[in-house]
Amino acid sequence: STFVEILAKSVIMATGGEGRLYKVTSMPEDARGDGVALAYKAGAVLMDMEFQQFYPATLLYPESLKGLAVPRGTVIPLGARILNGKGERFMHNYYPEAEYATRDKTSIAFMKEIKKGNATPHGGVFMDVSQVENIIEKYPTTFKDFKEAGINLPNEWLEICPGQHFSIGGIKINEFCETSLPGLYAAGEVAANLHGANRIGGAALPECAVFGQIAGRHAAIHARFKRTLSICKKEINEEIERINDLMNRGQKGELRPIKIVRDLQELMYDRVGIIRSERSLKKAIEDIDKLRCRMENIKINPSQIYNNELIDAIDLNNMLLLADIIALAALERTESRGAHYRSDYPEQGDKNWRKHSIITKVGDKINISTQPVTTTRSR
Repeated sequence: STFVEILAKSVIMATGGEGRLYKVTSMPEDARGDGVALAYKAGAVLMDMEFQQFYPATLLYPESLKGLAVPRGTVIPLGARILNGKGERFMHNYYPEAEYATRDKTSIAFMKEIKKGNATPHGGVFMDVSQVENIIEKYPTTFKDFKEAGINLPNEWLEICPGQHFSIGGIKINEFCETSLPGLYAAGEVAANLHGANRIGGAALPECAVFGQIAGRHAAIHARFKRTLSICKKEINEEIERINDLMNRGQKGELRPIKIVRDLQELMYDRVGIIRSERSLKKAIEDIDKLRCRMENIKINPSQIYNNELIDAIDLNNMLLLADIIALAALERTESRGAHYRSDYPEQGDKNWRKHSIITKVGDKINISTQPVTTTRSR
């Protein structure tokens, strides 16, 4: 491998969220939260990491289409129905709005029905779109792809389940996209502050366009007036040693990094996903630590050219760190709010929890504190 030194007076994190911490997500394979983890390791403050938004109608099967979002809000009013694995409508058992419930409520209802043992063959719920007239002709960009993948639409029921869709928390920024570290900026899903405890549909792409421009402008201003930098050779050597040590250990072990990644995704989805509790979160934290211990037994392909297993191993260190941070922040917040649902604290607790979660690195410890929400205008 060749290591390259890059000098930058300003750095903008625009790496997206950490959807791939979960086994079902609409995010691409590389959305593993590296930007958030790198910022945290460098000393930047994180905020509201417990808030992970799930989209209820994420395609579960076939595997080739897993993670694609089905436009639930569009087809439900046109006659689509949600059914459990027994073919029964069930949404009215959880919320009076039934299929018209909001994303977070629908995701909770789906998971409760699945955990009751009423799941489909692949572990989700069904969406029946057979009553939606001319569905393929009306929505070719979505349903035509499904049909071409082998789903017999409109008659075959779609298997769907909640999938991680957006990371609401992230690196704490101000109105100039500045983080707590001078010269480090963040924009888009990697940053916190914008959405509160939940996110309105359609707000993600405008966020990238608006805050990307703000971050770029202020990063350029900072770089213009910043004196020339130099990189500490000791830090460079430490990083090279870290990668080389990972490769050396990887020649002795037995576990492929991707196996630990998949186990982590399963764990996060089941215990730090839509429905959380003190018991599930404490068990998750315990098992994340066990997965970290298993890292000592990884096996990495020795190739020096675009080594996917080395990338997986490097990413895995960051993924385990973020998994810990999310679980700890979720354990600390003893209420339900927005995209964070605690089955043991199902009510919103404004008296004690109208606050942001603030995550900082203190030595090797993850420190979680709170900060009052600043209200800029009354309702």
